[in-house]
Amino acid sequence: MSKMVKGNNNYQKQKIKVARAYEKVRNWKHKGSTHLADKHDAIVVDIAQSLRRSKNMNDNAFGQFRTFLAYARIRI
Repeated sequence: MSKMVKGNNNYQKQKIKVARAYEKVRNWKHKGSTHLADKHDAIVVDIAQSLRRSKNMNDNAFGQFRTFLAYARIRI
């Protein structure tokens, strides 16, 4: 989108597609964490193997998913 002309019809269409994709991911994180919390008593999340790996996982919204699990009252 950065190379598209703002205000163009194709720009507006792409903006809507991107917004829908982000919404799907956001909904998945909430629904997935709730489903896991309801189904399991405890979940082990271990991504601290190396600094690079844990940083990449947190950059991909996995850190926020862990936060959702935490507030779903599950022991991490």
